[in-house]
Amino acid sequence: MTPPKSTWLWTLACAALLVGCSDNDTTLNDPTPQTDTTPPAVPANLEIVDVEGEIALDWDDNAEVDLAGYALERSTDEGATWTTVEESPIVDSEFVDTYRSLVSYRIASLDVSENQSAFSDRVGYVAVGVPPGKINSNPATP
Repeated sequence: MTPPKSTWLWTLACAALLVGCSDNDTTLNDPTPQTDTTPPAVPANLEIVDVEGEIALDWDDNAEVDLAGYALERSTDEGATWTTVEESPIVDSEFVDTYRSLVSYRIASLDVSENQSAFSDRVGYVAVGVPPGKINSNPATP
């Protein structure tokens, strides 16, 4: 059996007073949900390594508790235009791509409120036919 609403509100008010809220605290009287407009941090330390013909991307994990994942983009024209690599957010802080060309990548983090960070610096440039492990990570010198 569910207690009457008045009992539940009285219990909530008493609990709030015990933890230091006053009866004038507007958060107890304001039923409006707060909107999260703060984007997560920009992913850090994006690295790229060629592993047996595949491009392995890795970056540091973001620490936000409301992190939904990461948006990875690829450019084949030195950053003039960008294409999203995956439709859904990438949930791990790593990704393997089989795309083979002169290419660069950048990444942003997304939270559950659909806020997006700025994009990281771009990394990459993989030339077709370059032996594995020989990726130029300086986009200024492709």
